[in-house]
Amino acid sequence: MSVVTVEQIGFRYNSHWVLKDISFDIRKGEFLGIIGPNGSGKTTLLKVINGILKPEEGEIRINGISSKKMKRAAMAKLIAVVAQDFHMTFPFSVHEVVLMGRAPHLNKWRFEGETDFHIAHEALEMTDTLHLINRSVSALSGGEYQRVMIARALAQQPQIMLLDEPTAFLDIKHQVDFFDLIKKLNMNQELTVVTITHDINLAALYCDRIIMLRDGRMQCEGNPDDVVTKENIMKVYETAVAVDKSLETGRPRITLLSSHPSKEAGASPALPR
Repeated sequence: MSVVTVEQIGFRYNSHWVLKDISFDIRKGEFLGIIGPNGSGKTTLLKVINGILKPEEGEIRINGISSKKMKRAAMAKLIAVVAQDFHMTFPFSVHEVVLMGRAPHLNKWRFEGETDFHIAHEALEMTDTLHLINRSVSALSGGEYQRVMIARALAQQPQIMLLDEPTAFLDIKHQVDFFDLIKKLNMNQELTVVTITHDINLAALYCDRIIMLRDGRMQCEGNPDDVVTKENIMKVYETAVAVDKSLETGRPRITLLSSHPSKEAGASPALPR
């Protein structure tokens, strides 16, 4: 069952087409990865799916309904977004930030009630951030901050979560912790997840399906074995790589190859004369 249908999408800034002829479905409960070089249209595609940008060509359908017919509040009840560059200007507490996720379910005459506080509390528990509830978000580490942003998104009670390079500024431990959390929510809560990432190995490890973009067009899509190949990576990224399968996970993984030959083992570097 498809929860999102992307049909022949085209989008441009002025005369420059950033996306062209993009079509695919996102299935309920799927963990979908979108990869591609800088400037390939990944973030623009996510904004089009979320309704922030309006496509000049094609259509987005959410649960079979055209996004053009949906109001922003209705869209926000279905789709939550965690952006890589979103930072709080004011020193809100973690509790206040997570409660912001309830905004689509409120109106201008209604403040948060017991149900909203309960949902926010559950979101904090699911992301293991309940102990941070009274902390200022400005005092959090990068990993803690990202978990709080996930809690805020979960408080929206969305069907779909869109992640835009969520681990871009995290070390490898927190990258794995973050994706472990998202995969757990994906599996246990049947949350549909779409993530943009520059880390192809993370995409191959966690995603059910991957879409690879190049110059605003779909280069290929399929399961990690079909997409993460030496031929595809070298063609799209123009970088020499080796691709094999992890003995531990059975998933494909890439190794970057230097264009400079390594020094022979045991050889000493030449000294200046």
